[in-house]
Amino acid sequence: MNEVFWTHIFGKDLEAASGVGGVLVIDTKTTVQEPSERRIDSERDPMQRLFDQAPGFMCVMRGPDHVYEMANRAYIELVGRADLIGRPVSAVVPEAIAQGFVTLLDEVYASGEAYIGRQQRIVLRRADSGEQGERFLNFIYAPMFDEDGRVAGIVCQGVDVTDISRAALAIAESEARFRMMADNVPMMIWVTDPAGDCTYLNTRWYELTGQTTAQGLGLGWTDATHPNDRDRVAATFLEANATQAPFRIEYRLRLADGSYRWVLDAAVPRFDASGTYLGYVGSVVDIDDRHETDLRMQLSEGRFRAAVGAVNGYLWTNNAAGDMVGEQEGWHRLTGQTPPEYVGFGWASAVHPDDAAATVLAWQAAVENHSVFAHEHRVRRRDGVWRHFAVRAVPILDSAGDIVEWVGIHTDITEQRAAEAALLTLNTELEDRIEAEVAARLQVESTLRQSQKMDALGQLTGGIAHDFNNMLSII
Repeated sequence: MNEVFWTHIFGKDLEAASGVGGVLVIDTKTTVQEPSERRIDSERDPMQRLFDQAPGFMCVMRGPDHVYEMANRAYIELVGRADLIGRPVSAVVPEAIAQGFVTLLDEVYASGEAYIGRQQRIVLRRADSGEQGERFLNFIYAPMFDEDGRVAGIVCQGVDVTDISRAALAIAESEARFRMMADNVPMMIWVTDPAGDCTYLNTRWYELTGQTTAQGLGLGWTDATHPNDRDRVAATFLEANATQAPFRIEYRLRLADGSYRWVLDAAVPRFDASGTYLGYVGSVVDIDDRHETDLRMQLSEGRFRAAVGAVNGYLWTNNAAGDMVGEQEGWHRLTGQTPPEYVGFGWASAVHPDDAAATVLAWQAAVENHSVFAHEHRVRRRDGVWRHFAVRAVPILDSAGDIVEWVGIHTDITEQRAAEAALLTLNTELEDRIEAEVAARLQVESTLRQSQKMDALGQLTGGIAHDFNNMLSII
């Protein structure tokens, strides 16, 4: 039986992203071999081939000077030097001295304790081109012990994580730029994770609301909303987050002094290159002044519509060119026409055929002359009944005096015109009756005068006859 000696090297297997992933064991047969057992490279020990083909870089250094005994292809490619076996690290990679790596090797050799480097930066100079390159490495310097328990050398094993590190640095720089920008804009900025928890609120949020970081993160930001808005805001946000849809809502935000301001909170979902949902980036904008203006406008519009309703009217608008566009609730309510039917001058088809042409001409003239439009025509109501309407429209001008749009109203005057017609008929009848009565009276008066004439003539004739008889009696 022959006695055989092996050198065992134990080291941590480092993964690129998470560090330690297992244990690496390298066994090297050190017994003096017979000449007949020596083989060329094609007959090397399988473990030696595995060592050489390992995806991570590996090397074995002996003695206090850290002389290279073994190095795989990945290590040789990393340092850019092939002639390193039998030479100390300080001679092969002199640039590592000033960067502290030789000192680390000395400490591991002296203490017998391993050193783990994570995303550690090193600048290496290639021997073939002289070019320097920056690399980031995850690696371990693990001591090797001889049979007496003394440190005999060091095994180095690791992976090049330059791409990962640079990406992480780019992300960190991007996040730093984002935070710097977000903390210096006049609006409030926030970021959430996929679960919907707020992970970032900019300085403006904390300044305005008086919340602390602990109070605002997660869903704590909803505590700064008005009590009457809080449930609605939280439900709307969580529903949007569940569907990964854009988020937009208005609510009252409590300020540090206890007052409330209306704000617009809006956000868009974020996705990575693979389509994975990352959460939201959103902003909160103060719209209290606009909200107050909107309320006043709504009140004014409500009053106007009430006034229109009080006079039995139907409101409509046209664009600056005089075309009916968009949603026209009043016109639709009156005629039943849909947008495709009334758009442009399609509304004219609801005007009585005898009135349509004159109406269009009068409307075009008003638009051309920028003058008030006043007209009357008959319109077919949505139930098919023709009604008589008075129409009035005025142009709305901007600060430069240009027409922005036309606002018009149709007022139903059917009953008014019917009453006027009835009154006219009554007046005509009364005039006819009066004329007939006058004629009859004149006729009566004429007959009476004729009768009076005859009476007078009779009386005159009688008197003459009496006088004549008296004269005859004397004779």
